[in-house]
Parts: sequence; C-alpha cells; structure tokens
Amino acid sequence: MYKIKVKIGEIFAKEWGKRLILLFFLILMIIFFSINADKFLSIKNWELLVVNLTPVGIIAVGMTFLLISGEIDLSVGANLGLSSVIVASLYNNGVNTWICIIAVLIVGLFIGIVNGLIVVKIGVNSFIGTIGTMSIISGVAYVITNGLAIPMFSDKIDALTFLGLGTFFNIKFPIVILIIFYLFSGIVLRYTLFGRRVYQTGANEFVSRVFGIKVKKIKYINYMFCGITASFSGLIVSSLTGVGMAQHGSFTFMLSIISSVLLGGIALGGGKGSILGTFIGVFIVKVIYNGMVLLNTPYYYVQITGGAILLIAIMIYGTKTGSIFER
Repeated sequence: MYKIKVKIGEIFAKEWGKRLILLFFLILMIIFFSINADKFLSIKNWELLVVNLTPVGIIAVGMTFLLISGEIDLSVGANLGLSSVIVASLYNNGVNTWICIIAVLIVGLFIGIVNGLIVVKIGVNSFIGTIGTMSIISGVAYVITNGLAIPMFSDKIDALTFLGLGTFFNIKFPIVILIIFYLFSGIVLRYTLFGRRVYQTGANEFVSRVFGIKVKKIKYINYMFCGITASFSGLIVSSLTGVGMAQHGSFTFMLSIISSVLLGGIALGGGKGSILGTFIGVFIVKVIYNGMVLLNTPYYYVQITGGAILLIAIMIYGTKTGSIFER
C-alpha cells in the first residue's frame, strides 16, 4: 500500500539545518560587504534594498508554490515586462487607476491560465512550454513599445503610484506588501489543506491521484497564482521606476528569481521547500547584488556571479530524481 501522508512539520524540521546554513552564509555576506562597502549598513541602503527586492520576492512566492508542486514557470519575467507596458499605456491614456490595476492583474491571470492549459491539459513539459510563452509574451511587449520605455506622467499620489512610492506608518509600502504577502503565503502553504496538497502533488503525483487528490486543479491554481504575482510585481516595478518597458523582465531578473527559490531549498523535482527558505534565498541574492553594486563592480561580473549562484543552487537542490526537466 502506498503512503502519501506528508507531515509539513517534519519537512520543516528536516530542512532546518539547511536554513541555518543559509542564514550563516547570509550573515557572512553582510559582514563582508559591511567591511568593504561604506554605505552598505546605512538605513537608506537597506530600505532601498528591501524595496527593490519586493518584485523578485513576490514572484518567488508564486514560483515556490509551482516548484513544490513539481512544475515551473519561466515566463514570469516576460509577464512582468508586459504588465508594466500595459499599465503605463493605460495610465497615460487617462484610464482610471483602479481599472489599470485590475486590467493588469487579469492579464497575469490569463497568462497563468494559458500556461496551465499548455502544461497541465496538453501535457507539454513545463520548462519547454513556459519558454515558449515567455518568447511570445516578451515579443508582444516589444511590439507594443517598439523597444522603447513608456514614461508614466503623474503629479499626484494615487493608488498605482502609492504601490511603489507610498508609506504606511513611515514604512515604505512595498515593504509592507512584502511582509503581508510572505506571512499569508507561509500560513497557506504550511497550515492549510491546499498547502498539504501542494506538497503531496510534488512528492508523488501518481500516488496523489490514487488517493483522490485533484493534481491538475492544484497545478492550475498554482499557475494562475504565479501569473498574478508576476503581473502584480509589474505594477510595483512601474510605480517604482515611473516607466513601463519590456526590459523590466530581463534575463537577469529571471535569474534572480530562479536562484532565490533554489537557494531557499526548493527541489526541482517537487515536494520540498518552504516560504521561509524562499525569503532567505531572495535576501541572499539581493544582498550579493546590492553589495557588488556598492563596490562598483562591472555589470558583467554581476552577471557571472548570478550565473554561478544559480549553478551552485541547482547542484545542491536540483538533483532530485524526477525533475521538471523530465516528463
């Protein structure tokens, strides 16, 4: 008889040693950059660091749910870029701010549904399928903008600009969003029936089906959630930068997301990982990038470092049998 009982508490207990190693590594990075970069420990720099990691951090949560269930979405960067282009275009044409926000979230939801249909319904490998949608989405964004940035003109703080520039009790609003998002997602993944089903689906899809778990439904929901997180991050990026452009969803951005979730202990084969691990992974990646910028490191060295981080993360966590590269 197959056993499908997944105890989330045991998963966290087994993974806690790895979390401590990650925390130790993060502390070492902070100490290193504190010594070598004068402004690294300043309140202003840390405020900027956390605000700037918000888009990556939010998408990383959606990616966490997907990877734990045994799938992946490589179109999230392109989704973010297209979302920023759409919201900037609508905003500059005088469309109501709330309609702009809702329209972009619908676009993200639609992209998630399409990815779900391609991977879950048709059965295309998620790595290959979402590379295809990534190319299409990115192409659409470039067609709309002709490769140019779309400035967002505003002389007031409204619902959209508040997402990136507003404050809540003297705390930058993106930081507030990030905290709420991680707390809520962590509770859902660890303490709800849906969260347990996500782990069970990734741990053994066949046995999950035998025990009556609606595997396809779980994956559909995760794809839609991931699509929405990407479009919502597009809103935040547009608000922070004041422009919409396809380049917001660059390869480097995508690299940051994948590196963060893998460093956080998410297994490519599914069934393993946590929101806490993802949070630590996001911080590690962004601390390294931020420290290198403060040290005036040339951009191509930053790219090399990003690639090295990804390879290390895959070697540590991505060797589990039955990865998303197989179907």
